[in-house]
Amino acid sequence: MQTDEYEKLKPIYDIKLNLIKMRKEANLTQEEIAVKMHTKRSNISRLESFSYKAAPKITTLMTYAEATGHQLKVEFV
Repeated sequence: MQTDEYEKLKPIYDIKLNLIKMRKEANLTQEEIAVKMHTKRSNISRLESFSYKAAPKITTLMTYAEATGHQLKVEFV
């Protein structure tokens, strides 16, 4: 049962890992990303948090990507 739950949440965790990686590669803190996204650092912390299991909105991902110098690309496999 736990494996099934993990598999369902894996895409969300992968997104969060990528967000953190992109921010670090851009040499930005959570505070700096928050300023670029016109939001609070606590929102960025929650967005990157693995304890928060909800999937982020596409528009949030687009804004985050732009703030780190990236573009969002969605693929279905």
